[in-house]
Amino acid sequence: DFMQLVVTLSVVYFMFQAQTCCYAEKLIVSSLEIPRGSSLSQPSGDSTNVTCGLSEFPPPVLSKCTEPILQGVPDLRGTWNSDDGMYMQRIEQCADRLTISGPGAGGLFYIHDFVRLDGTTENGCIDFNAGACPKC
Repeated sequence: DFMQLVVTLSVVYFMFQAQTCCYAEKLIVSSLEIPRGSSLSQPSGDSTNVTCGLSEFPPPVLSKCTEPILQGVPDLRGTWNSDDGMYMQRIEQCADRLTISGPGAGGLFYIHDFVRLDGTTENGCIDFNAGACPKC
């Protein structure tokens, strides 16, 4: 009958909502699933005109990462400012990954992304001296 159909549809709708709302909460985003942060700029996508340094302070690289910092890795996360206010940097961490972002030379900004803190060149920071911006 009609009332039973309404109740059945309500139950199905509730179950669907429960599944979709809770799926996002259970999702785990690994530090290695997030693309490497980079300070290289390519105006208009021109691969021949690459400069080092970003025109604005970059958004957080690891904000979607859900892995905890690995045991034994010091927690350095936060925005750090020098006592004289002349320097600041943001440090993000997730699992054994670390990024450092801040202002470089010439009004440009940098991201140093250490994909894994394992002592290898491959997983270390692939970047440049931020004090030399916009030169690479």
